[in-house]
Amino acid sequence: MRTLRALAFNTLFIIWSLLVFVATVVTFLLPRRTLVRAAEIWATGVVVLMKAVLGLRVRIEGRENLPSGGYILASKHQSAIDTILLHLMVDDPAIVLKKELLRIPLYGRYAKRLGMLPVDRSGGVAALKDMLDGARNRLEAGRAVVIYPEGTRREPASPPDYKSGVVMMYRQLGVPVVPVALNTGLFWGRKWRHREGGTLTVRILPAIPSGLDKADFQSRLVNAIETETANLGA
Repeated sequence: MRTLRALAFNTLFIIWSLLVFVATVVTFLLPRRTLVRAAEIWATGVVVLMKAVLGLRVRIEGRENLPSGGYILASKHQSAIDTILLHLMVDDPAIVLKKELLRIPLYGRYAKRLGMLPVDRSGGVAALKDMLDGARNRLEAGRAVVIYPEGTRREPASPPDYKSGVVMMYRQLGVPVVPVALNTGLFWGRKWRHREGGTLTVRILPAIPSGLDKADFQSRLVNAIETETANLGA
């Protein structure tokens, strides 16, 4: 029965995504905010499908912890659903992503139009400077810059593996960092069959203020995310 539900959900997810992508091609000729709204509609539809087909509910806690103006949102990353839910958590997020993802048909065009932040991981110092400049521009426009501090998806209960990128951004950009814990990997795994019912929780934690030294910031960030992720059972 689980396999059938997973198959039904994945099929409907693909159909819904294609319908939205095709229907919003015209938005490339309209203001960018129109495409931002379309991304929110797409994410809302995915959440509706999750509840209807899988019996999986989404709970987002702590929105009151999001600062006004530009900030960095540093989130645990366990599942493909994480990026989708960002469109319901944050207005117009600028997500740091691998440059290779821009080569994916349709998705790459949408990511560029939405003003995401591609990073060429083989580009060295020049690529990092470009990413920081892009992040600064988006922060000045009042957008949230989203980064996954471990760089990639991690299985629930995996040992933490935080990279230096988020520390560099924190020190160079001088804005608060909002940690996010979640348990998405318990319900939406890498394999297509791993789609479970239950209550998926994303917990937005109090912001870490700017101006801390490197060690203090990293300690606060890791402790906040890992403690709350463990509290969520993941």
